[in-house]
Amino acid sequence: MKKLKNILSILVVSVIIITVFLFTSITNKTKVKLDTERILKKSIQTIKQQELGNQYDILKIMNDSLFFISWAKENQGNIYQFNKDKSKIEKYASLNSNLIIGNYFRTDENEFLVVNNAKKQLLIFYNNGTLKKTHQLNIPIARGVLTNDFFLFTSWGSDLIMKFYEYNLTNGNLKQIQNKAFNNFSKNTGVLYDGVLKQVGDKIALIPYAANEVFFFDSNFHFIDKLKLISQQKEFNLTKMKNGELMVDPNNLYPNIYADISNKNLYILTNESGVWDTKDKYYIDVYDIEKKKYLYSYHIEDKTIHPREITVRENQLYVLGKDKLNIYEIK
Repeated sequence: MKKLKNILSILVVSVIIITVFLFTSITNKTKVKLDTERILKKSIQTIKQQELGNQYDILKIMNDSLFFISWAKENQGNIYQFNKDKSKIEKYASLNSNLIIGNYFRTDENEFLVVNNAKKQLLIFYNNGTLKKTHQLNIPIARGVLTNDFFLFTSWGSDLIMKFYEYNLTNGNLKQIQNKAFNNFSKNTGVLYDGVLKQVGDKIALIPYAANEVFFFDSNFHFIDKLKLISQQKEFNLTKMKNGELMVDPNNLYPNIYADISNKNLYILTNESGVWDTKDKYYIDVYDIEKKKYLYSYHIEDKTIHPREITVRENQLYVLGKDKLNIYEIK
């Protein structure tokens, strides 16, 4: 596993988290403990189960179309789209074969904003793959959201402290945002609270992979409040190596695999073991983000899919597995 001093980008962070998840699937048999029993609802119905024929990552719905990227070496630098008529995934844009896309967003119908973590850049490409503009941030990008002409993102370096930034795509201004999400005595917040960053309406939510609380911010990235999850908080450990450097303890649990927000509800993909991409019982826990309370859960009964991501749009739930996509109707 790479040294923590080198994990200054979302790409390397993702590699570490994935490696820990996979290693833990072998060594860790402890189940995620809950503060309250799940209330299981069966109000989801399968609409479609689609074999993808390849491994895809980071599903997004933009302009009612499904887009994917793949971190497989042969697919790097491409953006893929699901062809509903042919029920297959097709290459939509070829950007750069040497580019590993950390994240991607639509700026309009003709352009994509791509996060290049390795070089700490934001790249704007036309649909035909032509590079339009490069924004050099020179700051590690962990997780980010695009809101109008502003890119809001978290970052952390060798001090392992999470920081918050706003980058203006119009004039190139970069500023750090001070907020009270963590107190001055909090340590290792970069790795402890790293997770999924989502925006809905005028709020931004940070759903950590390892912690049992969700942080809410306003549209300017100022901390508002928190929501406690039903999973019990487990101690998140860093192990000191003989050379004095730190690595993430492979016995840590990660109860929150992925999350999305729709219609004022927070949906969190989780399983019983706190291990990513493994055979297990998978659930989607639903919370009311206004009342800050747990509502109920769905059980993903399809045992042939190992869910990695979820996306919710209106009354449809998309569950992305390693090489499979399931679409459900929420009744």
